[in-house]
Amino acid sequence: LWRKYGYKNSSVHRVWYEGDFVNIEFGGETEKFRYSSKTDKTEKIVEFTEKSGVIDVPKNLIPKAAGRYFRAEITASAKIFDDKYLVGTKDGLLFIWDGKTAFNLGACPNTSGEVRQIVYAPQTRTAYGIIGSYNDISIVFSFDEKNGVTYLGRTHFNIESGLYLNCELSCIAVNQDGTRILVGSNENMGAAYDITL
Repeated sequence: LWRKYGYKNSSVHRVWYEGDFVNIEFGGETEKFRYSSKTDKTEKIVEFTEKSGVIDVPKNLIPKAAGRYFRAEITASAKIFDDKYLVGTKDGLLFIWDGKTAFNLGACPNTSGEVRQIVYAPQTRTAYGIIGSYNDISIVFSFDEKNGVTYLGRTHFNIESGLYLNCELSCIAVNQDGTRILVGSNENMGAAYDITL
């Protein structure tokens, strides 16, 4: 996106699938755009679509890291199997919430910062998420009943001058059959990745 729309005007704020087609909302302070692979067109928009909210869990039941209780704040959640929720915090912790108890999965691996978004693919019973701070590496992770939390890696691509790494991942989506994920970057040189699993 930054190649076409320029520095500071390509930050990705929301991504989603419609069938096999990719949709991206992106832009900077002065211009905002929506792209759809269905029409292969980009249109200017006035405002971004708001992301969905997070579930409410009693503060005293949110898992905490020692000495960092002030970061025990929910930042992302998604309904998963058996009417439970996978929930992430500002401190990078993950837990399963069943409406009464919180089962702590611990810290998401290989990075720090907050869990930014979690999505779920019912057909594969797998959740995907992004985590990281604006001053650190952001990663993509997955969660399922068999493997628990799995580090999937970082988003990067090769350009003429070498390796370009996106460190400020902002949003993620999974397609209906759980075979693709779409990841957006909120940096000044923004990009979106459509990844086949």
